[in-house]
Amino acid sequence: ADLALLVFAMQTPDPSVELMTRFTVSLSKAGIPFLIVMNKCETVDEATRLDWEDRIKAWGHKAFLVSVKNGEGLDDLRNELRGKVTVLCGPSGVGKSSIINW
Repeated sequence: ADLALLVFAMQTPDPSVELMTRFTVSLSKAGIPFLIVMNKCETVDEATRLDWEDRIKAWGHKAFLVSVKNGEGLDDLRNELRGKVTVLCGPSGVGKSSIINW
């Protein structure tokens, strides 16, 4: 794979900083480039979205805030992935299959 997408949901299920850290450390140690995708962004207010985006950027990672439900952010994500073999990882229920099928 050229890239890994680390997918979490803004809520339902709530994002786990501990699990996100485990994934980012493992991927970094393995030398696998990755992006963090926060799905279901339509379910939270703007302040929560900005908090997560700022937090992820402060950790030194690129964040995509998307909504499969309303299509928000998916065109930018698709452009980022174009021509790359990409794997998705993340907890159950965050929308990995929905992103693939979008």
